[in-house]
Amino acid sequence: MATQPRLAAFGKGKGLKKMDLTKVFASRTRLRLVLALLCMALGTAALWAQADTGTISGQITDEQGAAIPAASIHLVEANTGSSRSAQTNEQGRFTLVSLPVGTYSFTVSKDGFQTSKATGQKVDIGEVLTLNISLKIGTATLYRKLKEYGAKAEG
Repeated sequence: MATQPRLAAFGKGKGLKKMDLTKVFASRTRLRLVLALLCMALGTAALWAQADTGTISGQITDEQGAAIPAASIHLVEANTGSSRSAQTNEQGRFTLVSLPVGTYSFTVSKDGFQTSKATGQKVDIGEVLTLNISLKIGTATLYRKLKEYGAKAEG
């Protein structure tokens, strides 16, 4: 009868303790297998999440370059009609992540400024589209009212 290889190891205050090498290697192999499977699962999930999305980011400013905080941003995808809304932060910046690939219309509005619209904005896989937009002072509502009364708007 063959004896199994043994390894001497330090025990807790009991001197040397004999351990079965097959158990040591079997537990290490199982641990490596579990870790490898975990890494593969997490890596696959991360790749899957990025498979078909992109990002739009930028800054909204006035004509002098000052940031416009709390500007409303509205996106509409041309083919599906799906939409997403956001607001700019205190520095006038915004970021819209995980947008499905497609072509979007982009509308920015803020009280006291004219609404700005950009169409045909293409979002590609894994890309960041940067849109920096400058809003003009004034409101579209005021312009329409002046037009109704036959007055000319200056500017």
